[in-house]
Amino acid sequence: MEMRYNEADRARAIYERYVRCLPDVKAWVRFAKFEMQVGYVDHARRVYERAVQELDGEPSIVSLAPAMLRPCSLCRTVLTLMRC
Repeated sequence: MEMRYNEADRARAIYERYVRCLPDVKAWVRFAKFEMQVGYVDHARRVYERAVQELDGEPSIVSLAPAMLRPCSLCRTVLTLMRC
């Protein structure tokens, strides 16, 4: 709901509470995906770094993080269109 009203900071605070209350891989991945959706790649990287520390190197988060941070073809297309 916060994203409907362009309140990324408020949504981020909710995700922070989410990963504190339910610190599992799925929660951290959702948090990082949110950061990517709002265009904060550096924040997403920090979320994954924190997740690895919090989850003591859980293999599933370690293997997902690099794949999530690679630019996808849609991202490249959007960036190309934005330059025009």
